[in-house]
Amino acid sequence: MTAVLAAFLSGTLAALVVLAAHAGLPVLALTIALAVVLVAIGWAVLLDLPDPRGTAAVVALTGWSGVGATLVVRQTDRSLGVFSGLIALAVLLAFGHELLRRGHRERLVESVTGTLAGQVVAVLGAGWVLLPTTSLAEAGVMITAVALGTTRVTGAFPWRGIFVGWAPFVLGTTAGAVVAAVLGHGGLATGMLAGTVAGMVAGMDRLLVAQHAVRTPLGMLCGAAAPATAIGTMAFAVAILVAG
Repeated sequence: MTAVLAAFLSGTLAALVVLAAHAGLPVLALTIALAVVLVAIGWAVLLDLPDPRGTAAVVALTGWSGVGATLVVRQTDRSLGVFSGLIALAVLLAFGHELLRRGHRERLVESVTGTLAGQVVAVLGAGWVLLPTTSLAEAGVMITAVALGTTRVTGAFPWRGIFVGWAPFVLGTTAGAVVAAVLGHGGLATGMLAGTVAGMVAGMDRLLVAQHAVRTPLGMLCGAAAPATAIGTMAFAVAILVAG
């Protein structure tokens, strides 16, 4: 039941991102910043990391830095390159977090790698801010959000066997491609975008559902927000590669 609720929360978040994109850049950036908060407060709970408060602070700071950086570079020709610097910042913050931890720093490797993984998921959400700058414009946001929401919601169905992963991927890709055609952006390029989004979300969904803590309130919120943030930069990268 919790996994179903998390899936519908992901779909709701995707719809909010679409509305925010239509409302304007400040609203879109604020929406992504709030999604980062949902990831941050539940990431340590989801992965059972030893310092939940410290991890939450570091993940949130990294994600917000990503949103801020993309607001600055979104009109430049090298907007995607900013993420290399952000990942470097994430590594420094992850190690800084461990240096400031009190006690004997138990489960050190697990804490560093788990925190860094959360930082990467959070910072990738900033790609949503860049997506409207592609030739797909707001249609790119709509296609990505529909593929995301459909994949997450259908992934909560009681599939069996090979259909567990493939059915949400196929349905998410189809939904995204249909929306693209309706919006006048049909073709191989937008189909690739929808397929990439659906495939990544379906894979991440399988990873998060395997975590026992996803059944807790904070774990559920994180499990709902993490796929939505993680897909942002991937969608932007595919959009500029296949559509310009």
